Amino acid sequence: MNALKSILKQPLLAAGIMTLLVSGCSSPAENNTAKEMNQSLEQLAPNVFKLKTDTLGLRCFEVTFKAGDSIPMNEFPDNVLYVIEPGTIEYTREDGSKVTSEFIKDQAYIRGGGRAFSKNIGNTTIKGLVFQIIRPNEAEMPYDANKDAASVEPSIYQVLADTNNIRVIMATYQPGQTSKLHRHPDYISYVLEGGKTEIIEKDGTKQNGELIAKSSGVFRGSEHVFKNIDTMAWKVLMIEVNRKIATQ
Repeated sequence: MNALKSILKQPLLAAGIMTLLVSGCSSPAENNTAKEMNQSLEQLAPNVFKLKTDTLGLRCFEVTFKAGDSIPMNEFPDNVLYVIEPGTIEYTREDGSKVTSEFIKDQAYIRGGGRAFSKNIGNTTIKGLVFQIIRPNEAEMPYDANKDAASVEPSIYQVLADTNNIRVIMATYQPGQTSKLHRHPDYISYVLEGGKTEIIEKDGTKQNGELIAKSSGVFRGSEHVFKNIDTMAWKVLMIEVNRKIATQ
């Protein structure tokens, strides 16, 4: 819970990934171990990737991929791409084969790991978020509909994509709205629209704070209640990861 409180009154922890642009053309990685997937995308293509968070085997990158720009051949783990500004990417595999992917605004894509070269072949700048999952695909906990956020509060937690023990959720709280008690597995968050909030732990302990727009964080699984104490709605993208942390 201490990690979750750290998003209050300050920018969320940084973390991220840009597997978005390379994710569309390769087969899933077998292990997703940190040793095999430690390539730094912000060093590989600093003009494209901005690292926001990197901890607990989870990363988050902001992506700005201009028309005509390319990303060198690189290996990447399982990942999620959330598209803010759409566009078209061409991927080239090591064997020279190519595939073109059209990415749609406000869509979330869960992709298996692989290796590829990517290029923006469209006429627009693609913007988005990439989340890398550097953990083996082994479920950490069974699904419990009585505690699951999307089951308990479907009007607040909208599931955008769900596969491979990874789930993408858009959490939207209206002014004054309070959730029921619910649980999340480990997750990465990115605040799209910020605002003041109150978090209530399972034991009733309360903590007020503010979600900062464009901040990101990685949080351990927890059970809690959230309340929007602002006069405006706030919106947070959540990548829930029901996977155990890889042993080194």
